[in-house]
Amino acid sequence: MPNILFRLLPLALALTLGACAATVPSSDPAQAPAVPGYEGIQDGEFFIAPVQAQYLPDHVRRREVAWVGDEQPGDIIVDTHARVL
Repeated sequence: MPNILFRLLPLALALTLGACAATVPSSDPAQAPAVPGYEGIQDGEFFIAPVQAQYLPDHVRRREVAWVGDEQPGDIIVDTHARVL
């Protein structure tokens, strides 16, 4: 029985260390998981970093809404009362 434990010990240590390494967050914002629709993009010579979920709560994310009005596609509508575009 002790012989089996000595054989499994290196495997157990490797799995434990691997799990610890997987939880280390990336310090590079370009590699951090981004919110869908807010991925990093190249804009000419500038790279716009992706937006991480911790900085973008659900109530301020882009979304399509129903609208009836005289505005053309591409117009920006500002609802000053609700403080939204």
